[in-house]
Amino acid sequence: MSVEQKPMKKEKKNEGRGGRDGRGGWGRGNQVKANYQNKGKEWEREVFVTIFDKGEIYLQQKMGIRIKGAATRNSPGKSFNLFARKDYGKSRIETNILKDNYDINGNFINSYKSLSLRNIYSEERLRDGFGKDLFYVREGLATPNMKNAILFLEGEYWGLYLIQEKIDDHFLSINYLIPNDYIVVAKANKIDDGPEEEFNDFNSFCDKYSLEDVSKEEVYSKVKKKIDIDSFIELYATGIYIMHFDWPGNNDGSWKYFGEPIEGNKYSDGRWRFIVFDLDYSMGGDFFNPYVPDFDMFTYIESRGKGRWKASSTNLFVNLINNNTDFQNKFVNIICDNVNEVYTKEKVESLVNKYKDECSDIVAASKLRWSGFQSNSVFEGISYYKTNYYKSLDAMKEFFEKRPENLFKNMKDYMGLKGEPVDLEIEIIGRGKIQVNSIIITQNYQRGNWIGKYFSRIPITIKAIPEKGYKFIQWSGYLESTKQSEEIVLLEPQKITVIFD
Repeated sequence: MSVEQKPMKKEKKNEGRGGRDGRGGWGRGNQVKANYQNKGKEWEREVFVTIFDKGEIYLQQKMGIRIKGAATRNSPGKSFNLFARKDYGKSRIETNILKDNYDINGNFINSYKSLSLRNIYSEERLRDGFGKDLFYVREGLATPNMKNAILFLEGEYWGLYLIQEKIDDHFLSINYLIPNDYIVVAKANKIDDGPEEEFNDFNSFCDKYSLEDVSKEEVYSKVKKKIDIDSFIELYATGIYIMHFDWPGNNDGSWKYFGEPIEGNKYSDGRWRFIVFDLDYSMGGDFFNPYVPDFDMFTYIESRGKGRWKASSTNLFVNLINNNTDFQNKFVNIICDNVNEVYTKEKVESLVNKYKDECSDIVAASKLRWSGFQSNSVFEGISYYKTNYYKSLDAMKEFFEKRPENLFKNMKDYMGLKGEPVDLEIEIIGRGKIQVNSIIITQNYQRGNWIGKYFSRIPITIKAIPEKGYKFIQWSGYLESTKQSEEIVLLEPQKITVIFD
C-alpha cells in the first residue's frame, strides 16, 4: 500500500502533557520534546492512500492520518491510524482488502470508519497476526481483523505493516450490529469512547464485588447480570495461556452497549464484554526475560491487580477464580478446550511453517530498514535477521509444546483442584460433529478418534450435532444415553462413542 502526504496546514498550538522522558519522549510539565508524542485531531494530517494487491487496486482515497501507539511512538518506524471524513471527500473507507472479515450475522464487512497501520519493525510484533490465526476466532473476545502489507510512505519503503481494524466504537458497531452512539469503550483501563460515567460505574461495581462473597448465588447472579461471564473467562484464559506479560490492565479493553435491547442480538443486552490486542510480549516473546513455560501467570495476575496496572476487573477475576465453583469449572474447561483444539501442536506447527515461508524475507528487510545494523551488504543483513526470525518462530513453537503440562500444574496448584487431567476419547460413527464445552469436534479419519484432556471431577457438557440428512441415535461406552445433550464427570480416562444414522 502507498500513502502520500498532502501539504501541511497551520495547526493549533498543542499544550501537551507531562510524561515519559528519554529516548526522545515526553518532557516535564507542558513542554513537549517530540511532536510524534502529540495526540488529537489537531495533529491529524491529510494523505492520499492507495491499497493494492497483486496488481489489483483495493482503495484510492483521501483521508486523515495520525501516529498511533503508546511506548512504540518512540520507535523510528511509526504506526498510524487512518480516518475517513467528509472533509476529505468520503465518510467511509470502502474496501474488501480484509477478505475474511464478517459480522455476527455472517455478512462480509467492506466498509470502515477507520483503519490502523501497525508497524512490524521486529519479529515479536508478528504475534498479533499469529494470535489472530490461532484464537481471534473465539466468540467471547472482540478482536480486530488484520492483514500483512508493505507500506510505502511518499514512495519510500517503510517495511512490513499490519492493516487492521481500529478498535473503537465504530469497530464494535460494525462487527456486532449495534449503534455506535450507545457504545462505551475502555482500553488500558481508561475511557476511550462513550460516557465516562458508564466506565466509572463498571469500575465501582468491580471494586465492590471483588470484596463480596461470590460463592453465594445471589451475589454471583448480580455479577453475571453486569458482566458477560463467558467473555470475562475468555479474556483471562487467553492471557494466562499465552503468557501475555504486558497484561492485564494494558493491551486489553472492555465495552458495553447501553441503548435499548435489539431483538435477536445478544450483544445488545447491556452487559460488559472484553477485547484483547497487542500480543508483542506473549507466546514466548521476550520482556525482561520471564518466559519459561512454567511461569506462574496466576500469581502474576494478582500482582497486576495492584499498583500501576491496577484494574478493578482483575481483582474481581481473582475473587471469582478463588471462591466461585461455577466460575472455576467454566475457567478450567475453557483452558482444556484451548489445549485440546485451539493451540494444538498441528495448528501451531502449520502456522510456524507458514510464517517462515511467507514472512521471513519481509520481516528481515523491515528489521534492516529500522535497526541500524552495521553489515557489509544488504544480503548479509537480510541473512542475519532471517536467522533470528527463524529462532523466534522455533521458540514460539517450543513454547506451545511445553505450555499445556506446565499450565495444568500451575492451575491445579493455584486453584487447589482435587482432580487430574485425564483423557477423553470420542469416536464418531455416521455423519455428525460433537460440541464439547466451547469447541466443535469433527470427524478426521486420518487422525482417528478424537482425544483430549479434561480435569477429573469437573462437569463437561457434550452435545451431538448430526449432519443434514442424518439424525442422532445414541451415546454408548462410558455414557449410555439417547439424550442429544449431556453432562459428564470423568474420574479416570474414558471413551465415548456417538452414533448418527
